[in-house]
Amino acid sequence: MRHLFPLVGIVLFCCTALSLHAQERVLRIDPNTAHGGTSSKIFENVQYIPLETTKESLFGKIDKLEVTPNYFIIADQTTNAILIFDKKGKFHAKIAGPKIAQFVFQGQIGGMMVDHEQNTIIYYQLNEALRITCNFDGKELKREKLDYKFLSPYNVRLKNGAVLAHYFYSREKKDSIIHEFDVYKDTVRTNKFLPFQWNKMLISTDFFFSDGIIQQTRSNSGEYVYYNKVYSDIIYRISSDTAIAVFKMVYPMSLTLPQGFGTDTTLDNKRIEYLQNHKDAIYAAGYITDVKNILLFRLLSSNMREDANNTFAYHLQSNSLLCLEKVSSDSTTYFLPVATSSGWSRTAIHCVVDDYCYVSHPSNAMFNAHEVGKTVRRPVYPPALQQYFLKGKPTDNPVIVLFKLKEKF
Repeated sequence: MRHLFPLVGIVLFCCTALSLHAQERVLRIDPNTAHGGTSSKIFENVQYIPLETTKESLFGKIDKLEVTPNYFIIADQTTNAILIFDKKGKFHAKIAGPKIAQFVFQGQIGGMMVDHEQNTIIYYQLNEALRITCNFDGKELKREKLDYKFLSPYNVRLKNGAVLAHYFYSREKKDSIIHEFDVYKDTVRTNKFLPFQWNKMLISTDFFFSDGIIQQTRSNSGEYVYYNKVYSDIIYRISSDTAIAVFKMVYPMSLTLPQGFGTDTTLDNKRIEYLQNHKDAIYAAGYITDVKNILLFRLLSSNMREDANNTFAYHLQSNSLLCLEKVSSDSTTYFLPVATSSGWSRTAIHCVVDDYCYVSHPSNAMFNAHEVGKTVRRPVYPPALQQYFLKGKPTDNPVIVLFKLKEKF
């Protein structure tokens, strides 16, 4: 789903609040030279899990996915609900938020997280300033009224239980400095990173599509997330203790923004116009995560929005760059979509758990590939996919796909 957020400008880096590497690693990224391949050469293991479709379980798309040993837990903004399916895709439970008007935040469920130690789901009902805790059966266990400063729809729960919240705005009235990230244990702030002056935020016509910038993608370790500020070439790795500049992205000159693009005040109110006139210019990397020695990310530009070739895997040892959209399906993947989300879902990789990358595909994309395959290639499907194509339809719930990348590609 597209959301517009104002540009946060003029970053003031404070050594007391931020731990930086003096020499971040330079990654030279040229999307035009990224290679592809066939599924059998790129993926070690691929699994398809159709999600059961009933009147109660039907939902729009996967905005956030949490994976536990027994369940898939899905937040969907379209239906304003959290849905729980078992690992075979059978519907288990649903947490429904209040009915809301389209594009209206009142009553919206936000900030969904999973406490893997307590086997609970935690989310906020934003208009009521409530933090609600439920079990994996969708039963409400606790409802707490909080100060609004503790509510963040953009957060991730780290493996150690700390909550890393983006754009909390949890400053005291006397403070002129706020932080892009705050770390909380319950309602106690334990750390804060990437400071900037709140009164110098650029609230003007400098809006940008924030796909992948606001939402952090769970990494394989669960101990940190990556973050690339819009209009910047620096990628940070942020944990509960540190925010470290780990990578500097270098793109071909034709794809690079002008120097100082995000901080030069003479460009105020002109940045979006520039991006509209320079559609190939990369304004950020989003949905950044990792697995083994591989960095995964999506490049963001005006041209790289929906079904473009914009999701990449960079091997940090061999410096090889793979474009996941250029990986063609073959008999090992039943000639079905594999590597990245498509159509209405631009969330790239939802998360990485136990070396598996999780993505999803709408049922219409699956059935389109099935129609082509059954007349031309005649793939032999596993039982779950046989039943899905036999009894399902293109308007059914999405299909979760999980895959492992090979050590070398």
